[in-house]
Amino acid sequence: MDHKKIIFKKKGKENLNKKTFDVSPNYVKLFVIPDECLINLIDKFINNLFNEENYIHTTKKMKTNKKCIITNLLEAQKKFFECKMIENPLFHYNINDDELNIIYNKCNRNKIHFNLFYEARRILEIVKVNYKTYDNYENIIFNNKNKNIHKNKTFLTRYQIKNYIMKYLQNSGIKHNVQIEFKENLISAIQIFKKKNNSYYIQLQYHDMTRQKIRALCNHEIGTHLLRMINHHYNELQKFGINNICNITEEGLAVINSMYSLKKKKNHLYLISPALKYLAVCLGNFYSFSKLYRFLNTFVIDKNKCFKIPPRVKRGLTDTSFPGGYTRSIIFL
Repeated sequence: MDHKKIIFKKKGKENLNKKTFDVSPNYVKLFVIPDECLINLIDKFINNLFNEENYIHTTKKMKTNKKCIITNLLEAQKKFFECKMIENPLFHYNINDDELNIIYNKCNRNKIHFNLFYEARRILEIVKVNYKTYDNYENIIFNNKNKNIHKNKTFLTRYQIKNYIMKYLQNSGIKHNVQIEFKENLISAIQIFKKKNNSYYIQLQYHDMTRQKIRALCNHEIGTHLLRMINHHYNELQKFGINNICNITEEGLAVINSMYSLKKKKNHLYLISPALKYLAVCLGNFYSFSKLYRFLNTFVIDKNKCFKIPPRVKRGLTDTSFPGGYTRSIIFL
């Protein structure tokens, strides 16, 4: 795309409300958001074509064996809402300051590539035009219904979720020791990791979960990440120094794998979640935590769901009023 030749044409309000509205990055000024001048400034950095070699080289530099985990996430969330989303949270971590600085230097703002910024904005604009908000899109895709009226019929219990995961493991031919834990202080909906005793752990949040959503999460974490982890274990790739070399490709495949189970004839699927994470990283390079949250909250209306995104970006910072942060989420798009 020749970004120097991009023409922005204003559309009437009546056209914006039509679901048949054709969104094209060549003719529409995408996703009007706060500080549009700043966004246009970012756009000017995206004049070069996407360079995959540089992108892979950059993300390889971000590899680290230490995990940067926020230990006071729920407490920080409560205080953030009590102050009406104005004061920036102060995060505590599971590692000391020296280790934190090492991770931050590997994954900080200097590692951001803005090559997909236009595409991320285009995805958000398409979903906004057709569904208005992320919440509406998710409700349709995951078959969420009115919580008060249909809760017992629609959402799964902890037992049902755990039982579904166990059956998924069995159907996948996984006979390893896999522990399932429910935790509320997670940034992501679900995560999987391996301990030194060769036991695998699946940790997930318990919230309104439909069968469609847990299937998508299992396809992402178990059908992609866990199977790869087990395969690497048996092939002893670490002996040859080639362990965990495919993080970029693997995350992309995991995203696609999770979407296959959501395919419907009447609804289009969009990479909206990866686009949100990518855009949050780009804007987090300039925004404080509270400003990034307020921007996202215009599209992700559920405040608890919206709060999960900025901490992914601001990990590594104790004082989140500063710009920059943890940039790993760019690999999902």
